[in-house]
Amino acid sequence: MNSKRTLFPALLLLLITVVAVRADKVDDHVKAMMEKQHIPGVAVAVVKDGKIVKAEGYGLANIELNVPVRADTVFKSDQ
Repeated sequence: MNSKRTLFPALLLLLITVVAVRADKVDDHVKAMMEKQHIPGVAVAVVKDGKIVKAEGYGLANIELNVPVRADTVFKSDQ
């Protein structure tokens, strides 16, 4: 009986953790578009009512050195 009392809270905590770790819709969409368009890395900001509600880096800023993109990564544009 005692093991059932400790098992339920542990399973509940695990479920909450898994749900919290799940990527949101923006993450899913960005990753899908990166894969579809073969984009190695991108920094994204979502702005609502003039405030940044999400700033995230995805993929790699430098493939050769395996440097990840951060929200504040600056990219060079040749255009």
